[in-house]
Amino acid sequence: LASAKDGTEIAALVEEMRDRFGALPAETVNLVGLMEVKILLKQARVRRLESGPGGLTLTFGPEGPASYDKVMALVTAPGRKVRLSPSGRLFVGDINLKTAADLERIKKFLPGLI
Repeated sequence: LASAKDGTEIAALVEEMRDRFGALPAETVNLVGLMEVKILLKQARVRRLESGPGGLTLTFGPEGPASYDKVMALVTAPGRKVRLSPSGRLFVGDINLKTAADLERIKKFLPGLI
Protein backbone atom coordinates (compact mmCIF):
# COMPACT_ATOMS: atom_id res chain seq x y z
CA LEU A 1 0.00 0.00 0.00
CA ALA A 2 2.75 2.45 0.92
CA SER A 3 4.27 2.21 -2.56
CA ALA A 4 1.00 2.98 -4.39
CA LYS A 5 1.23 6.13 -6.50
CA ASP A 6 -2.46 6.80 -7.06
CA GLY A 7 -5.97 5.73 -6.16
CA THR A 8 -6.10 3.23 -9.02
CA GLU A 9 -3.15 1.29 -7.61
CA ILE A 10 -4.70 1.30 -4.15
CA ALA A 11 -8.02 0.05 -5.55
CA ALA A 12 -6.22 -2.79 -7.33
CA LEU A 13 -4.41 -3.78 -4.13
CA VAL A 14 -7.65 -3.68 -2.13
CA GLU A 15 -9.36 -5.84 -4.73
CA GLU A 16 -6.51 -8.35 -4.58
CA MET A 17 -6.68 -8.46 -0.76
CA ARG A 18 -10.44 -9.03 -0.88
CA ASP A 19 -10.01 -11.83 -3.42
CA ARG A 20 -7.41 -13.53 -1.24
CA PHE A 21 -8.75 -12.92 2.26
CA GLY A 22 -12.41 -11.91 1.95
CA ALA A 23 -13.88 -8.95 3.81
CA LEU A 24 -11.24 -6.55 5.12
CA PRO A 25 -11.11 -5.75 8.83
CA ALA A 26 -11.81 -2.17 9.93
CA GLU A 27 -8.12 -1.60 10.68
CA THR A 28 -7.18 -2.44 7.09
CA VAL A 29 -9.95 -0.22 5.73
CA ASN A 30 -8.62 2.64 7.87
CA LEU A 31 -5.07 2.01 6.64
CA VAL A 32 -6.29 2.11 3.04
CA GLY A 33 -8.05 5.41 3.77
CA LEU A 34 -4.86 6.88 5.26
CA MET A 35 -2.88 5.84 2.18
CA GLU A 36 -5.48 7.51 -0.04
CA VAL A 37 -5.16 10.69 2.04
CA LYS A 38 -1.37 10.51 1.74
CA ILE A 39 -1.61 10.47 -2.06
CA LEU A 40 -4.07 13.38 -2.07
CA LEU A 41 -1.81 15.39 0.26
CA LYS A 42 1.11 14.86 -2.11
CA GLN A 43 -0.98 15.95 -5.10
CA ALA A 44 -2.09 19.09 -3.22
CA ARG A 45 1.56 19.76 -2.27
CA VAL A 46 0.81 19.53 1.42
CA ARG A 47 3.99 18.78 3.34
CA ARG A 48 2.36 18.28 6.73
CA LEU A 49 -1.10 17.52 8.11
CA GLU A 50 -1.83 18.10 11.79
CA SER A 51 -5.06 17.40 13.62
CA GLY A 52 -5.89 19.14 16.87
CA PRO A 53 -8.92 20.13 18.90
CA GLY A 54 -9.52 23.14 16.63
CA GLY A 55 -9.46 21.14 13.39
CA LEU A 56 -6.83 20.46 10.75
CA THR A 57 -3.71 22.41 9.88
CA LEU A 58 -2.19 21.85 6.46
CA THR A 59 1.32 23.12 5.79
CA PHE A 60 2.29 23.49 2.15
CA GLY A 61 5.78 22.84 0.86
CA PRO A 62 8.07 25.61 -0.35
CA GLU A 63 6.46 25.57 -3.80
CA GLY A 64 3.08 26.40 -2.29
CA PRO A 65 -0.27 24.72 -2.93
CA ALA A 66 -1.10 22.99 -6.19
CA SER A 67 -3.74 25.67 -6.87
CA TYR A 68 -3.72 29.04 -5.15
CA ASP A 69 -7.09 29.84 -6.73
CA LYS A 70 -8.73 26.79 -5.16
CA VAL A 71 -7.23 27.57 -1.76
CA MET A 72 -8.53 31.12 -1.92
CA ALA A 73 -11.96 29.88 -3.01
CA LEU A 74 -12.10 27.70 0.11
CA VAL A 75 -10.93 30.56 2.35
CA THR A 76 -13.56 32.94 1.00
CA ALA A 77 -16.42 30.41 0.83
CA PRO A 78 -19.29 31.43 3.10
CA GLY A 79 -19.99 29.11 5.99
CA ARG A 80 -16.60 27.36 5.90
CA LYS A 81 -14.19 27.63 8.81
CA VAL A 82 -11.10 27.85 6.59
CA ARG A 83 -8.39 30.46 6.92
CA LEU A 84 -4.91 30.93 5.53
CA SER A 85 -2.07 32.22 7.70
CA PRO A 86 0.68 34.52 6.39
CA SER A 87 3.11 31.62 6.81
CA GLY A 88 1.12 29.56 4.31
CA ARG A 89 -0.68 27.25 6.71
CA LEU A 90 -4.27 26.41 5.94
CA PHE A 91 -6.51 26.00 8.99
CA VAL A 92 -9.66 23.93 8.48
CA GLY A 93 -11.85 24.26 11.55
CA ASP A 94 -14.79 22.16 10.42
CA ILE A 95 -12.87 18.89 9.89
CA ASN A 96 -10.94 16.86 12.43
CA LEU A 97 -9.27 13.46 12.39
CA LYS A 98 -10.74 11.34 15.14
CA THR A 99 -12.96 8.77 13.41
CA ALA A 100 -13.27 6.87 10.17
CA ALA A 101 -16.03 9.30 9.16
CA ASP A 102 -13.57 12.18 9.61
CA LEU A 103 -11.13 10.38 7.34
CA GLU A 104 -13.82 10.24 4.66
CA ARG A 105 -14.47 13.99 5.07
CA ILE A 106 -10.76 14.69 4.59
CA LYS A 107 -10.73 12.53 1.45
CA LYS A 108 -13.61 14.61 0.08
CA PHE A 109 -12.01 17.94 1.09
CA LEU A 110 -8.51 17.45 -0.32
CA PRO A 111 -9.42 17.23 -4.03
CA GLY A 112 -10.73 20.80 -3.65
CA LEU A 113 -7.09 21.87 -3.24
CA ILE A 114 -5.83 20.15 -6.39
